Amino acid sequence: MLALAQGLSNGTLPLVGLGAVLAFIGVATLSPFVARPVTSLLGAPFARLGVPGRLGRGNAVRSPRRTSATAAALMVGLALVSAVSVLGASLKKSVEAIVQSSLGADYVLSTERFEPFGPQVADALRGKPGIAAVASFTQGSAAIKGRTGGAGRVSIQGVDPVALAQTLRLTAVDGDLAALARGELVMSADVAKSQGLRVGQQVPVTWARTGATSLRLGATYATNQFAGGYLVSKAVFDANTSVHDPLVVAVRAAPGAPAASRRSTAARRHIDRPCAPRHRPARHGPCGRRWRHGWQPGAPPARRARPGPR
Repeated sequence: MLALAQGLSNGTLPLVGLGAVLAFIGVATLSPFVARPVTSLLGAPFARLGVPGRLGRGNAVRSPRRTSATAAALMVGLALVSAVSVLGASLKKSVEAIVQSSLGADYVLSTERFEPFGPQVADALRGKPGIAAVASFTQGSAAIKGRTGGAGRVSIQGVDPVALAQTLRLTAVDGDLAALARGELVMSADVAKSQGLRVGQQVPVTWARTGATSLRLGATYATNQFAGGYLVSKAVFDANTSVHDPLVVAVRAAPGAPAASRRSTAARRHIDRPCAPRHRPARHGPCGRRWRHGWQPGAPPARRARPGPR
């Protein structure tokens, strides 16, 4: 118990684990000795209620070792439930902290399998009532070579610089994030440090479609889970890749817009046809995909029942 208390006070995780194990062993060892007096005391009020109470009290007192074994099993079960509950709460808080620190959008649209979908989604949402900004993130790959030997082929995202500033919370570490609008490359500060790159340097980039080129490193930003490691403007991305469909669309609501109006705008009115008709299967939702957050915009109407044989 002393080790457990000291570990909790000092924040030493190994000491906390050692204290918990020792406490469990101590309770399991001493429980047969305290089971008889404890069960006798706790069972006294029930013994006065009748025969079932007296039988239960006598059964528990008669075999203290069996009683302690049963209590130990219950203790293990409660400990596991508590541990899972604490772990779930911790994960939830961690995810909330990441979202609050990284994301400035109110809604994030993506498919269940994180597959690209039609650009009509973002185009239809822009300028609609209750929506302030829409940023579509298109993802591809490129080979980026740093001073330390290069990162090889990495994932890189293309996004509209103006919408990016309103939907993501990016903190500049060095340089100016406005460099994204000038066609320059911006990357995570941790990635730039690992590759030995500094703001102002020309970074060799090899695209799958256009081949080798170079981009000036215009800025670095603090780690952001949604931005990833590399960002370029949508114009640069489209000019060098054949991927034009966004993977994620981030939507920021207008200040003061009712929540029901925002969701109605995003879910029903303006993204009911995100794919060209020739790509939309007749028996499925748009693009044959379902939307996250429970949204299924543009789902076809239910098929009418065919009349049976007369």
